[in-house]
Amino acid sequence: MTDAERTRDALRTAFESLYALFDGARYERREGYDFLFIPQIPIAPFNGVWPVDDAAAPELVGALAEVEGAGVPSSVQVRAGEAPACEAEARRVGLTKELALPAMVVRQNDLRPRAVDGLSISTVRGDDDRQLAIETAASGFGAPVSIFEPIYRKHVLAADGFRVYLARAGNEVVSTSIGYTIGDTAAIFNVATPVVHRGRGYGAAVTAAAALGGFEAGAELVWLQASEMGFTVYRALGFEQVATDLLLTR
Repeated sequence: MTDAERTRDALRTAFESLYALFDGARYERREGYDFLFIPQIPIAPFNGVWPVDDAAAPELVGALAEVEGAGVPSSVQVRAGEAPACEAEARRVGLTKELALPAMVVRQNDLRPRAVDGLSISTVRGDDDRQLAIETAASGFGAPVSIFEPIYRKHVLAADGFRVYLARAGNEVVSTSIGYTIGDTAAIFNVATPVVHRGRGYGAAVTAAAALGGFEAGAELVWLQASEMGFTVYRALGFEQVATDLLLTR
């Protein structure tokens, strides 16, 4: 299996495992696509359709209607070049806003963590840390706290392999990340540094901490989906792009 295939399988498994932690959430592997619905996080990237191949194209409209009928915005996330009919169908029905998400991987011997003077990194422990992580993620992404709160609930943080990291400069929290190890792969999510703290290496450091945590937990491969802003940061840490996922929204 190629690294591109491993990242796609790991992404599906990670989200399937997370959705199982929420009442009313659905992650269903259907013929040709995965169906995602999580009312606790009512934003498009977490709800909709992930095509596996073009067999999903005729089902796309109906699946999106299932999500939108519940009053939740929908999306289609597809591996670039692998399901062109699904891409075309998504755009035909109005999902014309496109965001490229480079899928990137690193192995332990290739990881190049960088120390930052005065920075300490620890995992979240207790409600105070949990709230700080929520607020830091929301600030870093410029989004409401309510969007992030569900993924930091106590029962999620207690899931096997799930760790939230906080980076502190002195007593101030300056960045955060999530690492989620399942089997021989580990995902990194929600790397967030508030604007006022950017450009000092904090995001890179907290990403490397999550990667090292994954390797310590037994992962052979660590992966993430990069934002445009984070891409060069991850490249400098040793991550390599193996594919591109496209997120299509209205």
